[in-house]
Amino acid sequence: MKHFITVTFCVWILCACTQRAERTPEETSSPPSTDSAALIQNPGFESGTIEPWGTAIHANPQSYDFQIVTDAIRSGRHTLKIQGDGREPWGGIIQNAGSGDLAGKRMRLTAWAKGTGLVEGVQFIVVFKDTMAMPVDHVFSNLGASFDWQELHHEFDVPDQKTRVEIGVMLLGAGTLWLDDISLEVIQPSQHH
Repeated sequence: MKHFITVTFCVWILCACTQRAERTPEETSSPPSTDSAALIQNPGFESGTIEPWGTAIHANPQSYDFQIVTDAIRSGRHTLKIQGDGREPWGGIIQNAGSGDLAGKRMRLTAWAKGTGLVEGVQFIVVFKDTMAMPVDHVFSNLGASFDWQELHHEFDVPDQKTRVEIGVMLLGAGTLWLDDISLEVIQPSQHH
């Protein structure tokens, strides 16, 4: 399973770079800030659209469907629904979320998720742009096939050098995943100085 996730992650990075070519990083970046409200734009999809989130799908774009819906919401009026048919190993959303002022900080990525018919689970991805730092990859595989709204979170350290941070939340394999109230917050300065 670890080899599958590593290979999946490497392919995700390559595909994410090519699928987002039509939008520049400046178009999807948040303004420099450590204010958690400003690190993620449209965190609860309350704009009624997926923007400024981008989508990333392993290879076949028809294998995942992304919809803003008004049923099965956790809070507000909208939520994101992702449906995967199982033909591809992953599909999800990505967003540039911060800038150099995050260097050396300890962060927490949180998303509220609900699922039905999940086969593999949910994955958080954090990529540190313009660095040689290893990306963060965390899989929630113990959620079960179907579950009501749960808060998922993972903590990580941003490298000490100036970097752009890109986050992603992926549905692994088949199933239906609803996402709402995604947040990225600074917890404290990094412990690895």
